[in-house]
Amino acid sequence: MIDKLPSPGLDTSTLLDQLEYSVLITDRDGRIEYANVAFERASGYSREEVIGKTPRILSEKTMPSEVYDDIWRRLETGQPRRSIFPNRKKTGEFYREDTSISLIRDANGEITHYVWIARPAEGRTTEQLFTKLAESSPAGVYVSRNDKFFFANEEFLRYTGYARDELNATDSLALVHPDDRDLVLAYRNGGQSQTCEYRLVDKTGHVRWVLEKLSPVDFLSLGTDQSQYMAGTVVDISDRKEAEEKLQYALSLYAATVESTADGIIVVDTERRIRQVNRNFREIWRLSMGTEYQGRNSDVSFTHMLSKVKDPEAFRQWSREAFHSETTSATNIVELADGRVLEANSRPQVIDGAKVGRVWSFRDITERREFESALLHMANYDALTGLLNRRRFQEEVEEAMLALQARSGNGALLLLDADRFKDVNDSFGHQAGDEVLAQLAAQLRSSFPKRLVSRFGGEEFAIFLPDVTIRSARAAAARFISKLNRHTMAAADSQLRVTASIGIAGFPAHGDTFRELFSHADLALYDAKFAGRNRASVYPGPDRPQAEQIRENWRDKFHDALRNKRLTLVGQPVITMEDDLRGYELLLRLRDADGTLLPAKDFIPIAEQMGLLKRIDEWVVLEALTLLKRVQDQGYTWRLGINLGGWAFGDQKMLDFLEGAFVDLGVDPSGLVVEMTETAAVSDLRKARTFIESLQALGCSFALDDFGVGYASFDYLKRLPVNIIKIDGSFIRDLTSSKVSQEIVAAIVHAARNLNIVTVAESVENRMTFDLVRKMGVNNVQGNWIGRPRPVAQILSGHSAERTFRAA
Repeated sequence: MIDKLPSPGLDTSTLLDQLEYSVLITDRDGRIEYANVAFERASGYSREEVIGKTPRILSEKTMPSEVYDDIWRRLETGQPRRSIFPNRKKTGEFYREDTSISLIRDANGEITHYVWIARPAEGRTTEQLFTKLAESSPAGVYVSRNDKFFFANEEFLRYTGYARDELNATDSLALVHPDDRDLVLAYRNGGQSQTCEYRLVDKTGHVRWVLEKLSPVDFLSLGTDQSQYMAGTVVDISDRKEAEEKLQYALSLYAATVESTADGIIVVDTERRIRQVNRNFREIWRLSMGTEYQGRNSDVSFTHMLSKVKDPEAFRQWSREAFHSETTSATNIVELADGRVLEANSRPQVIDGAKVGRVWSFRDITERREFESALLHMANYDALTGLLNRRRFQEEVEEAMLALQARSGNGALLLLDADRFKDVNDSFGHQAGDEVLAQLAAQLRSSFPKRLVSRFGGEEFAIFLPDVTIRSARAAAARFISKLNRHTMAAADSQLRVTASIGIAGFPAHGDTFRELFSHADLALYDAKFAGRNRASVYPGPDRPQAEQIRENWRDKFHDALRNKRLTLVGQPVITMEDDLRGYELLLRLRDADGTLLPAKDFIPIAEQMGLLKRIDEWVVLEALTLLKRVQDQGYTWRLGINLGGWAFGDQKMLDFLEGAFVDLGVDPSGLVVEMTETAAVSDLRKARTFIESLQALGCSFALDDFGVGYASFDYLKRLPVNIIKIDGSFIRDLTSSKVSQEIVAAIVHAARNLNIVTVAESVENRMTFDLVRKMGVNNVQGNWIGRPRPVAQILSGHSAERTFRAA
């Protein structure tokens, strides 16, 4: 204990007690040996309470211990210190003192004591100013030393979720997302003022993006090593980062979309510099893949494009007009010299209402144009023979009839039907039949050059001869029949001889409308068949008794068929793609006098003209439901399909007849499928829809037959409540070789699937076709390869457990 000063023997404590400044004297180890009265007044501690303790008793809760450690290291080297200390009184009240620390040495120069003289700090200290500014800042502010917090403003505490005491005990890196710690550590160790963006993790684990600026600071005005004290200003940039991420995502999505689209795209700014060009643009225009075009003048690519187009001047003019247009888009069809066709589109690129450039896109539509051309051709021409189809033929004939009528001219309509053509299909297959039809069409084309020649469907053809008399038309028909008799046709590695029957009606003698002319030519055709085939017959005219005789003959023929049970049904199996039997389509046949089974198309049209179709349809319904009753009684869930004439779909009497037959025979209606062709539906769609909805209300299903050959097939799906679509065999037979047929079938299947409509592929004739329609998603199939039509008696008799179709 120091009691006296080194001169005149004055009492040390008396002298120091009279000072107005606080005085502490510590030994070399920092333990207090003396405290004057001013210290007791300033701190609230008595000298007895502090003797033996260190000055840290005043600031252990205001400064980290590392600060004192730093001070003592410097004092031990013999350096006096002057600093402002933030202290706390015994009562807890905070006060600051400007403190000078001096050294006392002995005679040998060794340090023996330290004298601490402190006076109240005048004005605001660095800490006060810093704290005041920090607390008023909207940003988070903290001070750390050696990665330990010892100051944080309220905003930073809000960011972190920690209380002040918790934060002081937390490592600053603990608040940094693990994936960002290496980045933050490297930037903080830089020791200079700098910024860094990282993810801050609060006490609950919530993550926010912050922008931090870090600077070295002498926070406590202690004059210690400033590099150890770092002040951080932290701003929440989560919203900005989210916006940047959204923008980056949008830009990435845009870039990916531009690259993945089938279109070739080039973006040019108002200075004609290329801003973006995708891979497909390079491929379409055959540009070098290794060349960098972005940033270059667009004239580089434009000159190359001009060299590729068929009409460079037209393309140059269109491009120039499009580029200088401020707001409008421009489209064009560009033909290239190599035969390809492009659809070009140019539209302004606008950002915030200002035009910044122009986007050009190019799409290779060569295949689409070819497909559209094929569809247009299909809308007017028969796919197998290349002849006019029925619709287009009728339009052409009606125009020709108007021209003839204007000059009082004459003409003739010839309807031709290949005799016994069913035998060709049954004996050699439908492919051979198609080959024969194509050769027959070629014969017609060569025999009637520059005339209107059409395939009406199946093996039926039509020829319109303008400016001819009935006699000359009959002579022309006779010459063709004679020519055909001398000709053999090659099909299925065989030489086949085909004959034909022809019916002739003259314009205007036998009709001045197409419908009337066709009806009379059709009647004459059946007269030729009735007379023995391989001949031509002329309609005699309504005032001639021969016409009525023809009608009477056919009327007798049908009555005889009904009386003597020469009408019969045959069944063709319909299977699923899993080779399970779905049911049968029941087909009507007429046994001719020579025992030949005539298909329905050979006699139904004439029966309709005779007014006998209703009676035949009622016979079909009763026979089909009688068979369906047997099917259901034996426990089978097959469905049987029948075809009704167009008259039935607008007649309430047929609905009443069906409903009564279900009740009388005790048949479950869900086993019956009623089929109708597009041509039958088109006559009166409103009545057809009412009939179909009534059928479905009974429990039956409705199938639209021969789908795809009509002029507006897909329109019927919107207008009629269809359960089943039966894709016409003309698309199925050449499916493996025709791209057009594949596209049409794919479109039908896609539409049907989306509308929950079952699809059936007709005329499946081989394994390759079966595999392809299965791959395309068709639900059910039928055709001779699956199973040929067989008498209905064989469907159940002796086949209770045996499949009646071929599926392998």
